[in-house]
Amino acid sequence: MTRPHSQLPDHRVTTEHFSPRGDSSLPDAVGSPTAEELTGCLFFSPDDGRIWLNDQRMLLLHSSSFGTLRREIIERLGQEHARGM
Repeated sequence: MTRPHSQLPDHRVTTEHFSPRGDSSLPDAVGSPTAEELTGCLFFSPDDGRIWLNDQRMLLLHSSSFGTLRREIIERLGQEHARGM
């Protein structure tokens, strides 16, 4: 596979503010963005592993990681303190 095109700037050499096309802060009337709106706002940079939604960096995690984190917090802090977090 050839090197995929990245719509993200190389942040190692630029200091300009980056704002790609699209705006996730203005969803459609039902409250959820359409697939087309997400496509215009979501950018992947496979060379360095970055994911962007507009100009905000995003993380992609397994949902099981949150379950593990939740269990560990409850074990260490107890149910009541964990709920207070």
